Amino acid sequence: MANSSLARYSNLVKYIRNWPLYFLRKFKNGYAELQFTIRRRSILFTTPAKSLYLVFKEIFLNDVYVMDRLASQLPEKPVVIDIGSNAGYFSLFLLSQKPGATIYAYDAVSANQKLFAKHLEMNPALKSNVQAHHRAVTGTPQSHITLYMESDHGNSVTASVYNDFVQENTYSEEVPCISLKEIFDTNQLKKADLIKVDCEGSEYPIIYETPKEIWQQVDRMAMEIHNLDKDQRNMDHLQQYLSTFGFTFSSFKLENDCFMLFAEKKN
Repeated sequence: MANSSLARYSNLVKYIRNWPLYFLRKFKNGYAELQFTIRRRSILFTTPAKSLYLVFKEIFLNDVYVMDRLASQLPEKPVVIDIGSNAGYFSLFLLSQKPGATIYAYDAVSANQKLFAKHLEMNPALKSNVQAHHRAVTGTPQSHITLYMESDHGNSVTASVYNDFVQENTYSEEVPCISLKEIFDTNQLKKADLIKVDCEGSEYPIIYETPKEIWQQVDRMAMEIHNLDKDQRNMDHLQQYLSTFGFTFSSFKLENDCFMLFAEKKN
C-alpha cells in the first residue's frame, strides 16, 4: 500500500495512462466527471461522483489491494467473486492484469451496478469475463435485506446492513440478496481462486453464516475489515475463525479502525 505522496503518484503513472487528468482535477475547485484509462489493455472507466473518485484513489493510487502481488499469486484464468463490486474498479483493474479471469460481481446499490454495466459497455472485450449483479451478498439465504445508505439516488460507498455504520446513512431500502453458497451453486463453481470483499461490515455475517464446506473451496481472499465490536465483529476473531479452514494472513491498517486483510491457503 502506498504510504507517501511519491508512492501514490508513482502508482498513478504506473497504472493510469492519462494520469495528468488527475492533477488537472486536483487543483480545481468543485467536481466534474472524469474518464481514466488503465494502461494495460486500455480499459476505460469514469468517476462521475466525488465518492467514486475517492474509491479510484484508494484502488489505483493507494493500491490497497497491492494488485501486482495479488495478480501474480493467481492462475492465468482465475475464478473471482467480487463482493461489494461498486462501480467495478477492482474488477477492471484485475482484468487489466488477468485477461483470462472470470468474475462474478455483486453490489447492493443499484446505481453502482448500473455504472459497472456502463463500464462494461465502454469495454466490450471484457463483457464475456464479467457477470455483474445488483444483489447484496449474505451468509444465510434470504430474498431481501434492509440496506442503509446516504440517499435514495446516486452511487454509495458506505451502504451497510447496519443502521449505525456511518451517520450519513439516513435512507434505507429493501434490496435483493444472494447467499455466497447460492453464488457457488447457481454458477456451478467447484472453487474460487479469489474472493474480494468490501461490504461495510457485512463481511461478518457473510463469513460466519456461510456453510463451512464453502470455505474448503476458496483459495484466497482480499478483504476490507471493519472493527465493529470486541466480540466477534473484529479482525482478530475473524482470523481465528478462518484459520480453522487453513488460511494464513497478512494485513495492514487503513483508516477509521479499518484494515486490509489478505487470507490465503498455502499449497
